[in-house]
Amino acid sequence: MNVAMTGGGLGRITARTLIVWESDRDPAGMDGGEVMEAFRRGVRRDLHGLPGTVDVVELAASHNMVAEQPGDLTELINRFLASSGNG
Repeated sequence: MNVAMTGGGLGRITARTLIVWESDRDPAGMDGGEVMEAFRRGVRRDLHGLPGTVDVVELAASHNMVAEQPGDLTELINRFLASSGNG
């Protein structure tokens, strides 16, 4: 994710939107170390200041969050839908 994405497409979102992204695990078999930490700081920076219609949630998982945290992910989605009047 980069400034072009947030300043461009993501910055223009008007519908209620939930973005869930992995916050603390490197992809399987990869030790990202400082590089992944810098990447995560950049993502947090880029996601800051999105329109109020966008909810950003960090989930303690990797890119395989559906398999790793199915219950937590389901709970996040259900809460989002309920708060949006869609649940």
